[in-house]
Amino acid sequence: MPLAFRCLRLVAAPLAMCLTLAPPSLALTFSSSCDRFEIDGNTFGPADGTLDFVDEFDSGMLAPNWSDLLGSAQETGGDVIVHSPGVDVQLGPTLLEISTIENAVHGIEKGAGNFTMTSYWSSAHRSRDALCCGCRSTTRPRC
Repeated sequence: MPLAFRCLRLVAAPLAMCLTLAPPSLALTFSSSCDRFEIDGNTFGPADGTLDFVDEFDSGMLAPNWSDLLGSAQETGGDVIVHSPGVDVQLGPTLLEISTIENAVHGIEKGAGNFTMTSYWSSAHRSRDALCCGCRSTTRPRC
C-alpha cells in the first residue's frame, strides 16, 4: 500500500468519526436570582446618595421597568430569575450561554454624570459555580 494512501486513511478515519459525533453543546442548566436592584445618579437623578430607582421585583412582571434582552427571564416570588435556555455569545475564545434583562425606564448615558448601581443576588437559586453580573443600557455606550 503506498505511503500517501496510508497517511490519507490515518487522517480520514478520525475525521469521519468526528463528523458522525454530535456537536458539542452548552446545554447546562443555570438559574440565578436577583431580589433587589438600585440606581443612584446619571439619567435617573442626581448622584447624591439618595436612590433614584429601586426595584424589589415584587410585582410579578418584568414590565414596565425591565425587558428581556437575551435568553430567558421571569419575575416571580420577589426575585427576577435569569435562567436557561440562554443565548450563545462568543466572548474571545469562550462560548457563553447568557440570559439577561435590561432596564426599560432609562439608559445610562455618557456625559450624564456619575452613577452607582447595586444588585442583590440570592444564593438560594444559584445553580452554577459562577455568576456574572453586568449592566446594559438601552442607549450607547454600554457600561
